[in-house]
Amino acid sequence: MMDRLLNILFPERRELPYAVYIVRVKEQIRASLPYAGLLALVSWLPYLYIDGQIHPEMQSALGALRLGLSLCGALVLVARYTEFLGRFDMAAYYITATYLLQATPIVTVLTHNDPQYVAGYQLALLVVSLFPLRFHLGLMQITGSLVTYHVFTYYYDREFFIRSTYLWSNLAISFFVSMVIQYANERRRLKTEAHRRKLEETRFALKRRTEQIENDMSIARLVQSNLMPHSFPDSHFIEIHGFYQSMELIGGDFYDVYVLDDHRQLLFIADASGHGVSAALVAGMAKISFYHALDAGCSHPSDLLQFMNKEIKRFLRTEHFLTGFALLADSHTGVVEYSNAGHRPPVYVRADGTMEHLDTPGTILGVLEDAGYETQSIPMRSGDFVALYTDGIIESRNRKGEEFGPERLVGAVQKYRKEAISRVPFFIFSDLRVFSDGVVPGDDLTLLVARIK
Repeated sequence: MMDRLLNILFPERRELPYAVYIVRVKEQIRASLPYAGLLALVSWLPYLYIDGQIHPEMQSALGALRLGLSLCGALVLVARYTEFLGRFDMAAYYITATYLLQATPIVTVLTHNDPQYVAGYQLALLVVSLFPLRFHLGLMQITGSLVTYHVFTYYYDREFFIRSTYLWSNLAISFFVSMVIQYANERRRLKTEAHRRKLEETRFALKRRTEQIENDMSIARLVQSNLMPHSFPDSHFIEIHGFYQSMELIGGDFYDVYVLDDHRQLLFIADASGHGVSAALVAGMAKISFYHALDAGCSHPSDLLQFMNKEIKRFLRTEHFLTGFALLADSHTGVVEYSNAGHRPPVYVRADGTMEHLDTPGTILGVLEDAGYETQSIPMRSGDFVALYTDGIIESRNRKGEEFGPERLVGAVQKYRKEAISRVPFFIFSDLRVFSDGVVPGDDLTLLVARIK
């Protein structure tokens, strides 16, 4: 019956396990113990003098009652700060509140309901209502105090009830205000606990979701790492190396090197639009399409791009697209053949230092089903150096907002093209980091370099 009534008065009780709320209230009480104990210890001590001035005939009885509250305050402090009595700290708290609400009406009656002492009694009712007592316990405490007050008044100062109703009205107002304060505090504590619990549940759900996403992303990163070659072929006529850095945990760039036979090697680089998971999915689809094309015998650069475009267009039903560049180095014919699908033209530096960009007309992959691609070729000589890259490198910015740009990339390629092939990407990216000066790249960074032996 009591629980049903409390559920009506406090609808927030239905939103959380009440046992959890009790634990929270006890935590709040324990947090307030030092203040409650100190207040009880010292609050009545001045009255040991005041009582003797106003009612000297009752000084002994009043003094004993005053010191009783100080002893309760001392008990609270000892229980709070000692391990031996620590288990009784809650009991000491309730004993102190009970003593205050029972001793105060007795003090008031012993002074023959002196208006000054009645005002003190009203103040005690309000003070107790501010401490974190549960509503029904506070109601019982204050009701019991009023019963004590009226019982003692009836026996020791019966004429009080016929002298005036003014003090009784004030007492009733104090009772009502105390109950309103305790009710409001209980509602506030319940709402705070319900809100805190919802936040904890949301935080826990988000944590679980984040852990799941991180796990999925780790798997995706592992899968994407397989898009990149873990080693580069050891060839008698060409040496190759690459570097990849995604802007997010996973990205949309990839490159590959495929050995067709002992005298032909195919280099391919691609850049999917967007970033993160969506771009990585497109790149993964392109990687599969790349090998499908090779399995279908499409080793010629334009044929490779033609096959990939049709397959990607067939399965890619979103606004995403892909740029790509294919380069075939053939030591028998002594030429480099290449075809471009909307990608940044690679930098080709000859042994004598002359430079050109490799480019052909071609539509980005996955947009037009009947897109055509051209193949062009250049003679291949010992010492020639080629760098295939994605937008992220030349579009990287510094703190002034300046782009790294194609010119700086060409300069870096010219500067490092004769270094050990495995070190060239490292040197170029070092220059890029110095230029960026701590500015995070806005896109994935991919570089594939090759040099003719």
